[in-house]
Order: sequence, then structure tokens, then C-alpha cells
Amino acid sequence: MHRLLGLGKQEEPKKVEEDVLVIDEASMIDIPLMEKVCEALDYRTRVLIVGDADQLPSVGPGNVLRDMINSGMVPTVELNQVFRQAEGSLIIENAHRINAGKPLQKGERPEDDFWVISEENYKPLAAEDAVQKTAAEMVVRMVTERIPLRRGMNPDEIWVLSPVNKGECGVDNLNALLQKALNPNPDTKVEIWNRSFGVGDRVIQTVNDYDLGIFNGDVGRIVSIDEEEDLMMIRFEGRDDETVVPVEKGRNLKLAYAMTIHKSQGSQARAVVIPLLSQHYMLLQRNVLYTGVTRATELVVIVGQEKAIRTAIRRNDGVDRLTRLESLLIEQML
Repeated sequence: MHRLLGLGKQEEPKKVEEDVLVIDEASMIDIPLMEKVCEALDYRTRVLIVGDADQLPSVGPGNVLRDMINSGMVPTVELNQVFRQAEGSLIIENAHRINAGKPLQKGERPEDDFWVISEENYKPLAAEDAVQKTAAEMVVRMVTERIPLRRGMNPDEIWVLSPVNKGECGVDNLNALLQKALNPNPDTKVEIWNRSFGVGDRVIQTVNDYDLGIFNGDVGRIVSIDEEEDLMMIRFEGRDDETVVPVEKGRNLKLAYAMTIHKSQGSQARAVVIPLLSQHYMLLQRNVLYTGVTRATELVVIVGQEKAIRTAIRRNDGVDRLTRLESLLIEQML
């Protein structure tokens, strides 16, 4: 949307003169961005807004999608047939259970697509003083050994989604562990701001870069590094050509073996592994867990503590925001 409107290069958005504008992943839109969209629209343009109000709300202020739906002033169609997962999937069942505040239905058969590894079936996770380290080690084993062996998936098809960045089960540490396990001896590597990037590493762009044509959330793999010219060649998903990234701009990259659930919103993977611990309390929220679980098309594995899972399902205060859009829409339409 930022690219379409030219935001970042100029303050005023470019005009949208198309007959129809389709906006996807609308739960991620905040009030300032929606204002820019409205400013850019031609009076003839019809707008179709697609999204899941049960996912995480925008990082910025507002709750645009939920407020529009709750107002009853915008024609709304609810889709209740799921296409991402197979019929009868426990992923679908548990997505509904999470939203309803009900306990998870755990996998029992080898072919089941939703598994929980906790102190109930893996005793080392019962040791509170070592639970983070134990969970982190199990996450790495899941990605590098158990899921590839039992499900025939490549580690590239498995995403590790953590609620948090810090801690032993946070994104930063899990990325370091997974990099060491999956790409221990790259042909060439560079050090950027105390972070190491090597040929073969999976990376994610963290800011919009209009000059390079890469944007926040773009995921790719480092194909080669030119040490003499200080350049990295990265093949980003969905692009045929490699993007040449100056090493100095590598400060806007992070490893992407693991990412936050927030960062994964709007994407999907064959399998996701989610560490969920009591230490993640601030982000143990129903919509956080729901968003992480629904990124997977074939397999979900939660590694953690039963009490953390129960807390995440119970807590739904993350949807509460002080907004006026719903009441304003009702006032304007009545």
C-alpha cells in the first residue's frame, strides 16, 4: 500500500484512479494509513477490503477492520469455508477453539497436523530453571531433524514463530542457533553491526527501501557476497531476479530462520513451530496465538508450557483499543 501510494517518498499520497482497489490483510491497517488511502481515492473507485479481524491489529493506532465490521455500516461478507488447510484439519479446529477460548485439540495420530510438546509429554520441559534453554533446543531439533525426517519437509519450508525478540526462545537467539545448525560454514560471510550474514542465510528486510525496491517483511536468501565491492546478491521470494544490496544497507536486514508472529502476519508456510513460555507473558494473547497457528498450511508444533498455552488462549484483552471509527461511521451513515 505504501508503494502504491508513494508514501515514504512524498507526504501526499499518489491518486488512485483505478475502478476497483482491493486491499488485503486489512487487519494490519492503522488509522493514519487508512486516512491516506481515502485521500488518494477517486470518487468513482470501489474498494474491496479483505482481512481477518481475529488476527493481530495494526502496530499503529486504531482498529480499522474490526471497527468497520462492528459498525454494521459497511456491507460485509464472512467467509467460513477454509482453503488454506485440508478438510478435517486440527489446525482449523484449533483456530476456532482459540477464538472461542477453548482448550486445544492435540494430535495423537502420526498423520495429525497439530502437535503440542510440553511438560506433559516431554519431561525436561518441567524444569523451570532450564525451560527456556530446553525449549530452544527442541525448536532447533524440530526444524533440523524431526519435521524433515517425519514429514519430508525441507527446513526452508518450516518457520519458527516466536511472540518475542529477546530471551533464549526469542527470535534473536533462535536465529543464531538455527543459523549455526543450518548454515554453519558459508562460503563467504560479512559482519554488519555485530551480526553475521553468510551465503545461504535466509534474511528479512525490516524497512521499506524504495531505492532498492525491497520492503519491510520481504524474505529472501543470500546468493552471493562480493567482498571487494561490498555487495550482497539476495533472491527475495516472488522475484525472478536477484537484488543487489550494498553491505552498508545490511543494517536493515535480519536473519529469518525465526521471526516474530507479528512479522509473519500476511504470510504462510507449510509448517510453523511456536515456542510458548510463561516468560512471554506480555504477549501471551489469544490473537497472537491465533495468528501464529493460522500461518501454517500443513503442520503446527507448539513447544512450551501448558500454563503458557492456557494463558494465551484465555487472555483476549489485546483486542481492546480506544477508537472512534465505529461510532463515527454510525453517526455519518444514520
